[in-house]
Amino acid sequence: MTIKNFSPYKIVKEAVDQLKEKERMVICGRFGIGENHKTLSAIGNTLKLSRERIRQIEKDALRKLAILIIEKDNDYVARILEAFEAEGGISSHEKIAEKFLEEGLRASKDEFNALNLIFYLVPDLRKIEITKELEA
Repeated sequence: MTIKNFSPYKIVKEAVDQLKEKERMVICGRFGIGENHKTLSAIGNTLKLSRERIRQIEKDALRKLAILIIEKDNDYVARILEAFEAEGGISSHEKIAEKFLEEGLRASKDEFNALNLIFYLVPDLRKIEITKELEA
């Protein structure tokens, strides 16, 4: 069940642009928004900060993004949750673009990574590891 007129990248980009520069660099690097994914160490080296400090900045920035995205674009969150319910309440990471993005956006790395970030922020969604019991 794709979500019509839904561009996760546009939503995330607008919210990320409201963060402080270091927060923006950390979130974009960690989640691959507009760039490749980076490790805590790589971001720390760039900013000349420890991994622990990068972790703290990431935590604060995610809290801010949850307010900016989840509360502001609550309609999309409701639509995401409805789509998950329609899919039986579970989806593999590899299939989220296929299931939630319109066809023209599915191949976009930025749209996929932004969607992944939104999913990370939605408190009603949980990431679980695949186990032998789930595969059966």
